[in-house]
Amino acid sequence: MGIVDEMKMLAQELIAGYEARLSAVEVIMTDTHDMLDEFKSQRGAISQELRAALAKTESLRKKDFDRMIREILLYQEEREWEIKKTLREYIAGQKKMTLALKDGLTASGYLEVEDLILVLKNIQDRQQEQEEDVRRRLKEFQKEQEAMVAHIRELLAKGPRLRIKEFKTMVKMRHWRRKENAGRVGTLTDALGHVHETMSSY
Repeated sequence: MGIVDEMKMLAQELIAGYEARLSAVEVIMTDTHDMLDEFKSQRGAISQELRAALAKTESLRKKDFDRMIREILLYQEEREWEIKKTLREYIAGQKKMTLALKDGLTASGYLEVEDLILVLKNIQDRQQEQEEDVRRRLKEFQKEQEAMVAHIRELLAKGPRLRIKEFKTMVKMRHWRRKENAGRVGTLTDALGHVHETMSSY
């Protein structure tokens, strides 16, 4: 076996390793979709419970409740949509890049294969770092969603002692946290986009 063939085999192994990590990200994407759908269902059900409770204890009208909580729910839905969209586009882009790397490998000479191996190693290092970052940020988002549901459950637990003032306080607090956490999904999309830009530059 010539040196070019040996280099190509090494490059193929690196590409296979890259594909394996990409498959791991696809698992993350599937789990994330399931998690987001579950949170959406939980929010819908628990919001209806809270609306019914406030209507009973404070005679809060349905349209007033919906108006007060609408911005929070819309914001959460927008964030979920952005995460799903970003992960979907990331996976599609990486698969396209993998095919391009394979096609380039079949026609490469020794020097080109050597360069390709260096590129692949650099990509793998960055890919692992970004995958860990994505996992961490998705976990943060999950905690945020869980905190919101838990807060509403705390209000429901008050039963007949539940007051509109407490609901308004929750809404204001969610607005504050919305501003505080606004950059997290953006940072997540930037993290994924950075990997794609890194690969595209080669």
